[in-house]
Amino acid sequence: MTIRVPPLLGVDAYLGPVPGAPSRPPHGGLRETHLALIRFQGQVRRAYVKHFSVTEPFGLFNEALACTLLSGLGVPCSEGAVLPAPVLGSDEATLAFASLEAARGFEGTAKQIYQPLGPEQLDEVTRRLHACAAFASIIAADQLLGNSDRNIGNLAFTGPRSIEIFDHEAILGGAAFPTERLYEPQVWARSKLIEDLAPIQALSPRLKTGIIAAAEVLVDLFYEIQPEFSKAIQVGATGRATASAEAIRRRSHEVVGWFRSRLGLLI
Repeated sequence: MTIRVPPLLGVDAYLGPVPGAPSRPPHGGLRETHLALIRFQGQVRRAYVKHFSVTEPFGLFNEALACTLLSGLGVPCSEGAVLPAPVLGSDEATLAFASLEAARGFEGTAKQIYQPLGPEQLDEVTRRLHACAAFASIIAADQLLGNSDRNIGNLAFTGPRSIEIFDHEAILGGAAFPTERLYEPQVWARSKLIEDLAPIQALSPRLKTGIIAAAEVLVDLFYEIQPEFSKAIQVGATGRATASAEAIRRRSHEVVGWFRSRLGLLI
């Protein structure tokens, strides 16, 4: 797999909000997510542009790290980029992270497609997710990265049996998690997509074994790309990069066993 590092775009890349698109109100200071048009690799693309407040100092780093690693692991993830963009409602522009919508086949997030989200709609979302070829790999990758915030609002359907994920600020404890704590023992990150949408006991044996197999594959891939990944995120140059890479390495030792225990499979 080829590692893809989110590029730093120029000041002219941000073209403005998509007219009529909703935005998420800021909280904790400087933070707002909105759908915008950006210029990316010679094309005008739609992207979710997210700012981070001073109380979330590692949000931008977490987004870029996750996109970089997921690309190397072959897990379907929205293309990402870093760019100067204005905070809506003010004249202030600062670095933001952009998660691009898929260039082809984009349907929307489950929350956007299935409204209102009643029991029947949630059952349909669950059925579609379980039928997606990459679902097991996404579950395994989020656990490798310690992402406990993957939900139906930050994944997008891109076809009848395909999805891609975005929004990774919650990896490794989140955007405000102290760097020194990344060296502490790693723990299971609650996986909402297999624990909240339906009882985990109701997962099919095929999906359970598929998740464990996907975890084994991703661990092997992680060790293959680890030198390139470490170079891409500048391990050794910054304390956060070094601690994050070490936390992921330690999680890679545990992740298959966690799934076997959580899913009740001794294989």
